[in-house]
Amino acid sequence: INLIGSFAALQMFDIAEGAKRQLSGSLRASLNMSGKGYTVLDAITRSEFERLIRPEVRAIEERLDEVLIASGLREDQIDVVIRTGGSSQIPAFINMLNSRFGEANVREVDAFSSVTAGLGIVAHQIEQGRSDIPYHTPASSSPPDYLDETHQGGVPVLDLPRMLQFIQIQEQREHAGPAQRMLALVGEDDRLRAYAENDEDIDLGTAADFLGAVAGDAKHILMTTDYRFLTKTLRQLADWREVGIQLEEVERFRSDKFSSERVCGIQAWDPLANSEHIFFLTTLGYGRLMPAESLLTKLGQPVPYQMKAARGFPSALLPVQSESEVIILSQAGRAIRVPVAMLSRIEQRLLAVPLRSGVVGAVAVDQPSTLLLATASGYAKRLSTASIPLMTEPGTTGTKVMTRSNPLPPLVDQPDSDLVVLTNRRCVMVPSADIPLCDLDKTEHKLLSLRSGERVIGVYFAGSESRLQ
Repeated sequence: INLIGSFAALQMFDIAEGAKRQLSGSLRASLNMSGKGYTVLDAITRSEFERLIRPEVRAIEERLDEVLIASGLREDQIDVVIRTGGSSQIPAFINMLNSRFGEANVREVDAFSSVTAGLGIVAHQIEQGRSDIPYHTPASSSPPDYLDETHQGGVPVLDLPRMLQFIQIQEQREHAGPAQRMLALVGEDDRLRAYAENDEDIDLGTAADFLGAVAGDAKHILMTTDYRFLTKTLRQLADWREVGIQLEEVERFRSDKFSSERVCGIQAWDPLANSEHIFFLTTLGYGRLMPAESLLTKLGQPVPYQMKAARGFPSALLPVQSESEVIILSQAGRAIRVPVAMLSRIEQRLLAVPLRSGVVGAVAVDQPSTLLLATASGYAKRLSTASIPLMTEPGTTGTKVMTRSNPLPPLVDQPDSDLVVLTNRRCVMVPSADIPLCDLDKTEHKLLSLRSGERVIGVYFAGSESRLQ
């Protein structure tokens, strides 16, 4: 009972899941876990595991027979079999499919997200009125009958060209190797778009916000204005975009006459998983410290985590250590420096900002450190974090650190990397050595001359991951 009622149950599940994955590539896996009052040291072989799942293998074979009979097709008439889902990596299932359909016809494509992508494609067809597949909404009085009599053998017909296009994109990605760094941009229509850094089709003209330049294959947490937390990779979003699917449609973002839900921040998963604490901040300056383990358990669930809404929108989700400090910057160009040791697990207002203004971002730093501060008007400066006074009590208005208006989210300085400046018209590389280290009251350095109607939407360092919350 103690195991089931504690985090040990989740730990046990994770260890069993890890052993299952390990057995897909080796003949033996270890099962080791310990906690208060117990220690488990064991091992399992692939043959033992395959004996345990023998009923599941038989059940899947029987289901394959049913699908083939319903469709009126023979095994030799199947062109391609797509392996998808975690269990499709198990050798017993791979061997079963290879023996029935031929190894050349069995392919693996994006095993862990292709089902979601396929559902997104079907949902998009229904939304656009291009599919007659019955569907269910909360208002429906009864579950739908998905086996439409008008389809062959009761098997629904999908948009095969779009599905094949998606599969082709996935196969091309696999041959191309790991994804390069990608840019996350939110458009004026409140939709998130992911682009490869060297993509010639980046739509800067309609970009309203730049969320960051991140590794395309890395798992990231997307925060929305409705306090939902989605786990995605930008490469996955880019693949969806190529076949006309939007994240907002797949995840059913809210939209009404008052406002629309949109992605407002992005944070890499791995730094969160390796941190002692997680600091959450809103655009109205309210923040609190959270235990990393319990929050990650919620964020790691298949269904997006819904946090209780606070005042303002999510602004930052930062991995922090006990000895770190947090720098918070407001739209008025004012900042505070807060030691993590002073942060509370109860929400409190750290930086007082006007309702129509707000927080533009925050970073976690270790001393000594330097910030890169830039503005939408094309100015920037480097600033020692030690020059920002420590917060003595919550609710302060902070210290003026920028003389010009419309600051962008702060970055931790990387003096050996050049700065990439994104405007609503172009992308420009600026040597970071040209940006001077300034005092608090010193005016900012001019990064570049902007043309009429041009504004800076974001900055990041070349050759490294930058997240702007």
